[in-house]
Amino acid sequence: NSIGPNPINTDLIKTLSKENMIDKIRTALDENKPITTTTPSKYTDAQKETMQQKGISLYASHVYYILNIDDNTILLRNPHNNSSNTGRSFSMKIDHYRSYFVALSRT
Repeated sequence: NSIGPNPINTDLIKTLSKENMIDKIRTALDENKPITTTTPSKYTDAQKETMQQKGISLYASHVYYILNIDDNTILLRNPHNNSSNTGRSFSMKIDHYRSYFVALSRT
């Protein structure tokens, strides 16, 4: 997908191995390129229940900035609002991230 001089590369998270996903994110961060991640258009009831049990608060059909990543944790920021996990950064385990996000995009 590309518009203008800076093409946007988007990957579906489920098509990437955990290691490959981490490498793509680290490369973008190391090159100071913006990288975002997207939640699905809707969460299942089971996903909602699990998120609630784990204290995870996410919006469906929403984009979050990726700020940092290591082998176990990803640091995200919701650029909107000021409540819940919005308007501030928060971290989650990589395995949880892979369960609740569907795509990552970078230039």
